[in-house]
Amino acid sequence: MIRDSGSTARILNLLSVKDRYSKTPEYTEKPLFRSTRLNACFIIKHTMRPRERMQMRLHRLTATKVILPFSTENLRVGGLSVFVEQPDASRMLSETLGKAVTNPDFRQDMQTLDEISRLPSLDPYLLRERFNNLGREVARCYFDVSEADMARMQKHVSDQIKRLVELTFKGQSTNAHGIANKLAELLMSDMTNEALMPLRNAMRLSEKDYSEGMYGWKGFLYYTWQWTQIEDQLAPIAEDLFSMRFSNADSHQMKELDRLRDRVFEGANARAEAVRRDLESYKDAFNGLVERNEPLAFRNFLLNAPEMFINTGEHLAAITHLVSFWSFRFRDGVMMAVDSTEAVEIFTDLEDTLHTDDELNIA
Repeated sequence: MIRDSGSTARILNLLSVKDRYSKTPEYTEKPLFRSTRLNACFIIKHTMRPRERMQMRLHRLTATKVILPFSTENLRVGGLSVFVEQPDASRMLSETLGKAVTNPDFRQDMQTLDEISRLPSLDPYLLRERFNNLGREVARCYFDVSEADMARMQKHVSDQIKRLVELTFKGQSTNAHGIANKLAELLMSDMTNEALMPLRNAMRLSEKDYSEGMYGWKGFLYYTWQWTQIEDQLAPIAEDLFSMRFSNADSHQMKELDRLRDRVFEGANARAEAVRRDLESYKDAFNGLVERNEPLAFRNFLLNAPEMFINTGEHLAAITHLVSFWSFRFRDGVMMAVDSTEAVEIFTDLEDTLHTDDELNIA
């Protein structure tokens, strides 16, 4: 059975996108994949067990799984699953889709899957910026926040917008809470709705800048909410990290484990500080609008927001990977002794995820 986990960082439900947007011109003109079946598949960031990693000869802890449903009408019958990283992925998909590996459309679809596999998560804004940087025009509907996440974000976004509603309708008798809830729903689903025009006027955005500016705001609202979901989990993970015991470790392995453990801790801290700094920039610009009546500064921030997406998204994705893996591997909350060989694999993967080639030069 195929189910949507509700986490945009872990699953990309393209069948849902097709059901909602297949009749829109943008979806038809700018598809993510050339293949109709791939455009109705599920893409999952899968945390692999040791046996799976051995079979695939993959040193990473996560792989990108593509699930092609046997029937889009009845997901209970399951589907064919292929890891993008497995050696015969191209052959398997070629045979399943009925396309030669040399077919130009098939080759482009494999390149798209390869790009997705290189990302540490399926964060919608990170995906959008990756394809923008590659010069690929992909319909924006592929990068919307899922319905499940939108529901969880509703209160967080409403609280933010309520302050702006109070500013917009200052001196008028109005239900700020009710309006904020409605505008929050519209902001996360339909940025072109006429009901959002008062917000556009408050921020003094021209029609030309409105779409990108609102998308930028939507992005930082998403990142701010996402950060509230994981920030409190970092301290307990750090405690687990340094209380972990290792079995079958000789002195050389212990030295290497201590080094790797320090690197994981340093990388997580550096990434977290980068996220905090970026989100503080957003909060400062937003507070300038609602508290100091500085719409120009907020507008400029929003128009520059897409340039920040790739950095903020990368940092959040790396931290989300750490949190997701830790809760999967140690979900019982008990830090029992971990085999030293497995611990080296775990720490090496986390070090690779949390550090960059320039040693996290993100200050």
